[in-house]
Amino acid sequence: MAGLKHGYAANVGLHVENANEAFDRVGQVANVMQQAQEIAEGKAPAPAGLDEQTRGMAESLFAGTLNPITQIWTEDYLNRHAPNIEFYATDGRGYSIEKSRNTRVIVMLMRATSPACQQSVAILNQIYDETPRGDLRILAVSQETPASLDAFVRRTGAKFPVGKAAVLPTEPYGDVQSFPTYFILDSDGIIEKILIGPQSLNTLRSTLP
Repeated sequence: MAGLKHGYAANVGLHVENANEAFDRVGQVANVMQQAQEIAEGKAPAPAGLDEQTRGMAESLFAGTLNPITQIWTEDYLNRHAPNIEFYATDGRGYSIEKSRNTRVIVMLMRATSPACQQSVAILNQIYDETPRGDLRILAVSQETPASLDAFVRRTGAKFPVGKAAVLPTEPYGDVQSFPTYFILDSDGIIEKILIGPQSLNTLRSTLP
């Protein structure tokens, strides 16, 4: 529901009919988002009796397609400089978006306990292996304890930096409700895409030149 706050603020730049359509659907979208998040985190089984429309919305969410609510707030952040994030990773080294300039960056906001985040590591590891170091940096960021992140890295074998943000700027990162969420940055630190939920290898590859 955090998208509502920024959706309202972003309405100045949106057509009224588009905003009205988004808010008309907010109840249904919010319910599907909550259900999808619980399924992704292993808190609830996938229901067998979803009607066709609801199933389609849930599948779109899992595929990273933006529903009207998330589309409102993501459009407000695209093509802007990503606020800096600094963190110490489980390898003991410091990383930040600012220090990653001149290379593309995938920032994954994650939760160590989320099965969807755990499963994303194999895909990101493959991208890490097939992309030259100077062309891409992958940063996995959480606000959980170092101990939980250490356990996450041991469990998943992440080859990229994973760490707790010293300070996580409220916008746009504080609006994230589903994990993982990916921020795709160009070499100047501009947000090109925001992908919500689990992503396929081909989808993440398509964000790279």
